[in-house]
Parts: sequence; structure tokens; C-alpha cells
Amino acid sequence: MLRASLRAPVDTLGLEAEAATPEGRHYHFNLNDTQRREKWRRDLGPYDLIVFAEVLEHLFTAPELVLAYVHRLLARAAR
Repeated sequence: MLRASLRAPVDTLGLEAEAATPEGRHYHFNLNDTQRREKWRRDLGPYDLIVFAEVLEHLFTAPELVLAYVHRLLARAAR
């Protein structure tokens, strides 16, 4: 439904195994790994829009690190 509204694929990121989905693609990545830059996935993005639906208090990594990683995935930041 979101894909139809946006008229674009909708990718997701989380702990589940990587797979194609009806909306787009799911990518495996633990946001707690953002505390080590060498673990950052560099094969994602850039995206024009990111919906961050993670609850920050459930992560044990500093919010600044998680948000820096998510920011890097944005198209304007990737340039």
C-alpha cells in the first residue's frame, strides 16, 4: 500500500533475513552495529525519504551514532 502511494519501492532494514518483499527489499542490519563504522552497510541508499520507526531506547548504541548512519543513507547527505 505504501509503495502504491509513493509510486516507488519501499525497502526496509532490520534483523530479519534479507529477502525481496512485495513492497521492495528487506535488508539485514542491526542498528546497534552503528557504533563501529567498519560494520556500517555501504551498499544501501541513497534514499529520498526515510521513515525511522525504531524506538531509540530499545537500542544500546548512542542515538547520535544510529542517526548519523541513517542520515548517511539520505540522498542529499550521500552527495
